[in-house]
Amino acid sequence: MISFPAPLWRKLLGVVAGTLLLLVLNLLRVISLFFVVRNHPSLYDTLHLTLFPAVFIVLAMIIWGGWVVWAGEGNRLKTDAKI
Repeated sequence: MISFPAPLWRKLLGVVAGTLLLLVLNLLRVISLFFVVRNHPSLYDTLHLTLFPAVFIVLAMIIWGGWVVWAGEGNRLKTDAKI
């Protein structure tokens, strides 16, 4: 995010909002693992070690991609191609 050509305020907003969003998603992950251990303990290892890390990585990439689209709105090349 730091090296992306975007205004500083968009970078800071992206870092803060992205961090908060990932923290909330991680809290939801931990809460769901609590209920999995309580109700279906045999699924814990699969969810904790396989499924949730993959989902977390994909969600982080989606959040980052959305930020890139939003932060890059003011940086698109505007050309008047007159031939």
